[in-house]
Amino acid sequence: MNRHAIAYVNSLGITDAIVRAVLQLLAERTDAPGDHRRPEDIPDIMGLHLQDSDVPALAVRAGLDPQEFRQQLRALKQHVKMDVLEHSDGLWEIVYGPSYTRPPKPRPAEPDLTRGGRTRSGSPAGRSTAPGATSRTRADTSTCTRS
Repeated sequence: MNRHAIAYVNSLGITDAIVRAVLQLLAERTDAPGDHRRPEDIPDIMGLHLQDSDVPALAVRAGLDPQEFRQQLRALKQHVKMDVLEHSDGLWEIVYGPSYTRPPKPRPAEPDLTRGGRTRSGSPAGRSTAPGATSRTRADTSTCTRS
């Protein structure tokens, strides 16, 4: 049992009981690095390989028939951002984790070198000003004195 994966699945707050049960079963089988004594330290990416021959036993535990369980696996991406790949040889590759579900970090504006290093908004590269705000220049700080 993987405490990190289970803690992550529990943190998602999935309300659909069948989806939650399928994800919990997958979390139990997930191989994720980390200190088992600290389940709150959830790795960014977790995953597992599932053989089609494992599906009947997992389906029984979820209260589904094997075909319904396969359908749930295929539909998981509709409930949680993740990758579910079904290979022709019966292997299922399932990859999920916080890096799939947390919002991306905003990227800083890239300078437009055709505009003298200014961004498209006209701000100097690496600086942005909120609407209505003014940016400070050297002239603004020249009245400061040191004591």
